[in-house]
Amino acid sequence: MISLPDLDIGEPSPRILTEVAPESGAFCALALAAGEVGMQAAEIALQKSPSADVRAFAMVAMVEQCRVSGALQSLAGRKCPQFLCESGAGAELAELQSIEPERFDAAFATSQVAANEAVVALLDSAEDIDDLELQDFARTALPVFVHRLQQAQALVAAHPLS
Repeated sequence: MISLPDLDIGEPSPRILTEVAPESGAFCALALAAGEVGMQAAEIALQKSPSADVRAFAMVAMVEQCRVSGALQSLAGRKCPQFLCESGAGAELAELQSIEPERFDAAFATSQVAANEAVVALLDSAEDIDDLELQDFARTALPVFVHRLQQAQALVAAHPLS
């Protein structure tokens, strides 16, 4: 569903976000799943990262994601409650959790670039949804994730995969 890189290899190779039908339910499900994965990945980084810049990124990501997810949770609860479900990203998070400490920062940074690229693409696709409130939510949230993507790219430059 939500794109995270294959963390066990040296190069980022994100699984491609499947073409999403521009419907409210699919959008809500994918966005909520991305939020859950983002918060859990940030928690792992706060626990495992030895680097101050990675921990600072993770803290900001958690705060921003909590705010965005709370707004979407409320909106989705009214619009498409049948799509409030689990993220299904346990394997990716378990893989991130299991990475050895000396590779963690690079793997986390790489995963955040891929994850935020997927969220930006998802939010961009919201313009095709017939629901004006979801379109407005996506327009409001998009700058947050574009900025976070830029920050993640800077983390990759500071912590390259070796």
